[in-house]
Amino acid sequence: MGDNLTLKVKKNSYEHDCHSTKRSGKVKCVTKYWVCETVKDWVLENPKVTAKELQRRIKDEYKLLVHYRRVYHGRELALTKLFGDWKESFDNLYRFKLQIEQSCPGSFVVIDHHTINNKVRFNRLFFALKPCIDGFLQGCRPYLVVDSIFLTGKFRG
Repeated sequence: MGDNLTLKVKKNSYEHDCHSTKRSGKVKCVTKYWVCETVKDWVLENPKVTAKELQRRIKDEYKLLVHYRRVYHGRELALTKLFGDWKESFDNLYRFKLQIEQSCPGSFVVIDHHTINNKVRFNRLFFALKPCIDGFLQGCRPYLVVDSIFLTGKFRG
């Protein structure tokens, strides 16, 4: 019953004209939100990865040439989603100061900032907890060590 079943494959003589074959140049319909979700793992792996490198990776993996600016904004959005907003982080410093002063009276918290073009910019932070100050003054620390910590991320210092 059908041992001699033969399939014939025909070649389509008409030209294929879907969107993917007409693509030339950069894709305009890709959003920064798509780029954000696409590059999130790469940014988490290396937060210093450049938009140019991400643009190259997108082209290699998805065969899409996305505008540099769209990749840049998608990368910034991914950084914000992964690590939080810089402005909110700065505002959290004042909440931190208030919490330390309420929970451990006598502690010092100094937030040093400066103003550039009517915008407040973080400079440095110093804090010393009251028990640490008391211990130091009572001679528990026979020497003083000064360490320097450098900022990493968007604002280097």
